[in-house]
Amino acid sequence: MQTAIHKALKINIIWIFILSTFTVSQVRGNEQEKTLNYYLASLLNDPVQLRLFLQKMPKGADLHTHFDGAIYAESYLQWAALDNKCFDLELQSIVATCESNNPKVISAEKVVNDGTLFNAAIDSLSVRNYQLGTKSGHQQFFSTFGRFSAAISGREGHMLAEIAQRAAKQHITALELQVVFGIFEAASLASEFKQKPLPDQVGLAMQHSTLTDAREKTIEQVDLAEATMRSILKCDSQTPQLGCDVKISYLSTIIRVLPEGSMTPQAALAFSLVDSDERFVGVNIAAPEDNLQALSRYKRHMEIFALLAENYPKVANKLSLHAGELTLGLVDPKHLTDNIHDAVSIAKAKRIGHGTSIVYELDKHKDLLKNLKESSVLIEINLTSNEVILGVSHEYHPLPLYLANNVPVALSTDDEGIARIDLTHEYQIAAQRYKLPYTTLKSLSRNSLEYSFLNGLSLFEDYPNLTVNSKCTSPSSSLESESDECFQFLEDNDKAKYQKQLEIAFDRFERDIIEDIRVFQ
Repeated sequence: MQTAIHKALKINIIWIFILSTFTVSQVRGNEQEKTLNYYLASLLNDPVQLRLFLQKMPKGADLHTHFDGAIYAESYLQWAALDNKCFDLELQSIVATCESNNPKVISAEKVVNDGTLFNAAIDSLSVRNYQLGTKSGHQQFFSTFGRFSAAISGREGHMLAEIAQRAAKQHITALELQVVFGIFEAASLASEFKQKPLPDQVGLAMQHSTLTDAREKTIEQVDLAEATMRSILKCDSQTPQLGCDVKISYLSTIIRVLPEGSMTPQAALAFSLVDSDERFVGVNIAAPEDNLQALSRYKRHMEIFALLAENYPKVANKLSLHAGELTLGLVDPKHLTDNIHDAVSIAKAKRIGHGTSIVYELDKHKDLLKNLKESSVLIEINLTSNEVILGVSHEYHPLPLYLANNVPVALSTDDEGIARIDLTHEYQIAAQRYKLPYTTLKSLSRNSLEYSFLNGLSLFEDYPNLTVNSKCTSPSSSLESESDECFQFLEDNDKAKYQKQLEIAFDRFERDIIEDIRVFQ
């Protein structure tokens, strides 16, 4: 029986002829990549074979994924049923308790067992089947969080297991999950901070006992969730399941639309978590950027980050901020000219989530792209999310602009459960829409680890030229062939360790593809 790769080779006879001059032993280094460039080009008009190819391709990290938005609606509904929670048919939302006198509120179990109700609920808890024109993608997307939130409590470990398994099946090495653990407790302090100058707010937040308690409870919550995940996946048994080897880290994520005065205690909690627990590797800010209070307080929010960074120098270079998730028509044009710039220049963000409105900032900041490149600020590209929420896609998306100006970018999912996608899908539409070669996709995968907030040093002393750290031989050489000094370096530096694994995986992947080609000939 022919493999999927064999069938795909029938697409392009010229391509097969070109490859006929190679054997596996002759194809090395850049030649392997050139071969894969030709091969990928032959798949761009065959979505099925392209998906099979990209599913197997090593993908580094998913740097922009919301913990709650990564879960598929089916899971939330099934957990709600098992936990004796209910469903409001009028609001199309999961609720924690049933109201016996309200016929519109029924058990989640009834919803799960009724095909019509179950499918309607899935549509409500995701963007599946939403109808543009009757409801915008923006409205549908952001409304889902409130509809499934009641199902989350007590299921955090199950959520981690689902996300980790999905990542492992796609050969994703690491995840940075945006979480809001403890954030609402911090936000409840808004009235204590509202009337104080920012420096006084920061001083109060750093000593506030409620925030200290929230930090300790958050750490306990993560401990329990990870222990539950490891139990579900049998990670400590003789037969661990897929997902156990995926490196999971957290970005403590502030909600920018909560009441005035809540931003500083939220941010202080986030910074203290990163400062005290190595599993928390960075800080983020989320919620609709087009919200009126988010827009009106945007610079102030960036100033809060800057002040806290002065007090938490270890966290200062670990900011990945949602910025520029805007487009013409969504907001008054005056709000399109500064947000990416301010996130980088005021808050000193090292990564930008979305960055979709870059084209509207260039009139005011001619050197913005240059600054992003020279400052090595990575843009987290979320193609499906931008299409659904903003209506920005295809030739209107700035991904080609970033690539043309050598601004580092990486592909990510944003909310794969709500959008009903995965990271492989994002690689696929990037390749198809923008005719990206294999070498570019490979660089996007590498970028995701190089610009991750994983602890420790990079494998590369000179990343643009892929010059490996002097303690090691080469990026893709086997661990067995490396010196004790290299092995210790990898043990001491998580980033380098996972980069090494990625390079070895790429070499194996490329050789397997070329071997299949050779056998077919």
